[in-house]
Amino acid sequence: MKTQELLIVTLAIVILIATYLTITPSITGLAIIDPTFTLNDNIIDDNGIQLKQHNITETESTNETVYYTLTFAETTKDELQNLIALDDKALDLEKELLKIKFNNNLETGDKINFYLTNTNANILNIYDFTGNGSLYGSLSYPAIEGHYQTTLTIEEPTNELSVYSVENKTKINYINASHLETTGNSTITYYYNSDSIESNVIQPGNLSKWDIFTSDHTLNNQIINFYYKTDGEYIEFTPPNNFSSIDSSSLQFKLTLNSDNTSTPIIHNLTINYIEEITIPCQENWTCTDWGVCTNETQTRICTDINECGTQENQPQEIQNCTETSPPPPSPPSSSGNSAPSSRSSTPTTTTTTQTISPTIQTKSVSQPVVMKSTPEPEVIQSTPKIKIKIVGNTIGFSYLAFLCLLLYRRKHKL
Repeated sequence: MKTQELLIVTLAIVILIATYLTITPSITGLAIIDPTFTLNDNIIDDNGIQLKQHNITETESTNETVYYTLTFAETTKDELQNLIALDDKALDLEKELLKIKFNNNLETGDKINFYLTNTNANILNIYDFTGNGSLYGSLSYPAIEGHYQTTLTIEEPTNELSVYSVENKTKINYINASHLETTGNSTITYYYNSDSIESNVIQPGNLSKWDIFTSDHTLNNQIINFYYKTDGEYIEFTPPNNFSSIDSSSLQFKLTLNSDNTSTPIIHNLTINYIEEITIPCQENWTCTDWGVCTNETQTRICTDINECGTQENQPQEIQNCTETSPPPPSPPSSSGNSAPSSRSSTPTTTTTTQTISPTIQTKSVSQPVVMKSTPEPEVIQSTPKIKIKIVGNTIGFSYLAFLCLLLYRRKHKL
């Protein structure tokens, strides 16, 4: 009973090993290709693909009236005290020049303010300090007591002016000047506008099937929408996503970077994996007949490529010179030395390939996975792929040999 159990276990192991060794061979590797995103004025490539920051400046203006007071007032005598206090005392001005000075310079747009009390209509004109220059302003008084003002038009800022009563006597109870000061407060607001970008069409030459799409990104409390298409409309998906069911030789991706104006999401790296078929070149295997009879100092033979590769890179010589009186030279070995197995066509194998999507870089290599940066060109690393060699062994014979060894062992030990 123990021998039978041991025999069954041994046969199971032999069958498992034989099955594993006869699996179709494959070459595994990683090819990296960087297609180009079309960026625009609203999306930049700065340590990753992200939205561009915009700003708007808003200015809020406030106006404030500043009053200037008299520091000097003179007609034929000093009349300053009568003009700086609004009381019952007034200055009588009749066809004479009143020279005045203020504590600050006045300019165009400033105003001269009067409080007038006389009962006769009159006109007051404002000139420079000498009274002989240009007219800076004019005031018509309708003989009604109250506050009046005139706006100045001044060639250059000055604090010295003169007042002239044109017609009748004018009673002036108070004079000052007013200046409007404008203060502006600027506020800068930063914001981000949502926008979309597309990759170029990804179309591997020896595609077997698509695999996993992954995205390395930072959301910053924002949203990124991912879309793909083959030859129709874009379809939204969420990475990581397996595209192995897509029956198309090409893929294209679109990303929408959404923002609520406070921040921007950032794309660091995008990767699309796929399986790529690789064809191993056919190996010529030549065999030749013996050299023929020497005729006209020439011998011929026929050489045939057993593998029927259709190429003649290693084809042996089929014609040589000879001497008719001498015996034919011995023929070389029947094979050119190539020991490749017979195969008419190339052997298809597969390779695991990755397509990394990032801006403005394009390269292809076989290497281990790397993190692609957006500006420097990625380093191309060559590595030797691991190959599972397909062994077409005689599984039945191997099993029989193992069975025979067990029988000999049983007889020897009398199990």
